[in-house]
Amino acid sequence: MITAEICNTSNKNLIINLWSAVLKSAVEDLHSDNKVEQYWAREWIKSEDVEFPSFIAICTILNLDPEKVSKIIRRKENKNECMG
Repeated sequence: MITAEICNTSNKNLIINLWSAVLKSAVEDLHSDNKVEQYWAREWIKSEDVEFPSFIAICTILNLDPEKVSKIIRRKENKNECMG
């Protein structure tokens, strides 16, 4: 499985930085003016897919709870909609 290979890599900092950037990019896409980027970011985050490179798999690699991260993102998104 590719996830196990990634987690066993000696370059863990590089891997963590890479997947942190992917997660950050998705969050930024949610706030983009581009509706297509918003749509795909939202779909990726709410997906229940556990296969790599899903939101859940990346959160797992980063040692983050996908449910908690998703809730924080939704809360922030809802707050921005109310202010917007």
